[in-house]
Amino acid sequence: MTPRVAFCTAITANFAAHARVLVEALRRYHPDVPIVAVVAERDEVAAAVDVGDAERVSMRVFDIPHFLHQAFVCSPHELTVLAKPLVLRLLLERGYDAALFIDADILVTDALTPLIEKTTMRAVALSPHLLEPLSGDDAAARELAIIRAGTFNGGFIGVSRRPAGLSFLDWWYERLLTHNRMDPAAGLHHDQRWLDLVPPFFGDLAIVRDPGCNVAYWNLGERGLHVVDRRVMAGDVPLRFFHFSGFNPAAPMPLSRHARVSGIDGLDVAGDLARRYSDLLHAAGWLDARTVTYSYGGFEDGVPVPVAAQQMFMAMGDARQQFEDPFADAAATGVSFREWLMAPDDRDGKGQRLPRLWRQIYDSRGDLQGAFPDPVGADAQGLAAWARDFGVTEHNVDARLLPPDWRR
Repeated sequence: MTPRVAFCTAITANFAAHARVLVEALRRYHPDVPIVAVVAERDEVAAAVDVGDAERVSMRVFDIPHFLHQAFVCSPHELTVLAKPLVLRLLLERGYDAALFIDADILVTDALTPLIEKTTMRAVALSPHLLEPLSGDDAAARELAIIRAGTFNGGFIGVSRRPAGLSFLDWWYERLLTHNRMDPAAGLHHDQRWLDLVPPFFGDLAIVRDPGCNVAYWNLGERGLHVVDRRVMAGDVPLRFFHFSGFNPAAPMPLSRHARVSGIDGLDVAGDLARRYSDLLHAAGWLDARTVTYSYGGFEDGVPVPVAAQQMFMAMGDARQQFEDPFADAAATGVSFREWLMAPDDRDGKGQRLPRLWRQIYDSRGDLQGAFPDPVGADAQGLAAWARDFGVTEHNVDARLLPPDWRR
């Protein structure tokens, strides 16, 4: 019996054009394989996002404990990362033998049959960033960069409905609930560093060593891209997909904002692919999609949630349970998180009653403490002027989160 497989991806609304390009390519090479696209937005926004010929689902289909808390502290990228194990499990629970997650910023250029076969044969299939030791003067530096990012790239994940595959998804999801962020000093690179533990933990692993898969700026020099009879090849095999991580459709070269690649084999071919991908994204409506505001990025009235507020909410631990919906401007009972954030704070018992948000920012900056040592006394006006003229910009805080007496 032929295994039943499905594809999936996850986006926020501003990546809708990427999703449409991905779905169209998958349909071209695999017309009968179902595709699910998670739109990590509020339901009313997700319902309006066009993901082409794919099934669209929102994050609300998943049973995520205290989901609004997760949405509040996650960046758009982090929320789509959290969706990966959830949508893979959703497909396996629907009865598919295997499910393949593909990032929306991937250009599929050939059939993914080898990936499907590897996924159905093992519990988990992963794609390494590199397939061989590097050479050249910068070899060690490039390999160290990969070590910091993780051995495997999270742009492709294949999982089958085997016990080890399901166990992997449960474990991965639990880690991402609490440790899904970019923090190299803590050994974190969103989802990817966790994948380093898959070989010893779960064992039943297929490592995708096809040089035509997951070609990107980080391995371009080793993949030998060239064209034969108008078909892009990676060495002796077809290029199956190019991962345009950090790509700007408005400026196809350089390939990525993460690294400026130059003077390497295959760059001319990759440049042609980049221009082609840019054209496809523009034709799919990228110019309009990119301007859509992230619906979990602001409070009820649209005031953007600053990173400092997210950090404070995370640091509250169990105390944050008092705020059922941290996005709310006002609470039916008690105070909302927004009100708590702007309330005076006297944590040191010395009467320094700055609003909690601005006390957090003040305490995080030694230079501010040096410049304004008496922030609610002699230096109050100076601190207010700094917050109004510089602080809102330096900390991406909307001016509506300034205390009324600090505004002009």
